[in-house]
Amino acid sequence: MLARIGMIGMVLLLVLIGLVMYVCNDRREEHYSRLAAGGDAMARGWLPRWIASDATDIRVLYDLDTNETWGVFKFGEAGSHEVADACKEVLETSVPFPRSRPAKWWPAELVNTSETSAGYRIMKCQERSVDKPGQWETSDAFAAVKSSANAAYFWRVSG
Repeated sequence: MLARIGMIGMVLLLVLIGLVMYVCNDRREEHYSRLAAGGDAMARGWLPRWIASDATDIRVLYDLDTNETWGVFKFGEAGSHEVADACKEVLETSVPFPRSRPAKWWPAELVNTSETSAGYRIMKCQERSVDKPGQWETSDAFAAVKSSANAAYFWRVSG
C-alpha cells in the first residue's frame, strides 16, 4: 500500500514539474496568414518594420527572456525589393547566425554558418525603436532572402 502511494506521489510530482516547465517557457510562436492579421506584433517588436507589405504565411518565434526573434514570411512580386530597400547586403562572415535551429521550419543552412548559404541573399537591417519617450534605441536584425522560394527569414540574436 505504501509503495502504491509512493508511486502515485512520484507520478504527481513529475506531472507538476512538467506543468511548471511548460508554464515557465518564455518562448512563444505565432502564425499569421497575412501581415494585417499580425495585430500589434510589429508594435511589440516581434515583427520587423521592414517586413514586406504583401507578406503572407508569417511565422514568428520569440524569446521573452533574451529578446531573440526568428521568423519567416512569404512575399509577392514586390516583397524582395522592399526588404532590399530597407536592408543592405553583407558578407556572411559578419553575421551572427542562430546557434541552433529555433524551430522545425528554420532551414539548417541558416544555423551557425560562415559558409555560403546557397541561394540566400544575407542582409543586415537596422531597426529603431522607442526606448523611452524621445529616445531611440537602434538594433540590428538580419534577413536571408531566398527569391527562388519567395521567402525571407529574419532574426535578432542576443550577444
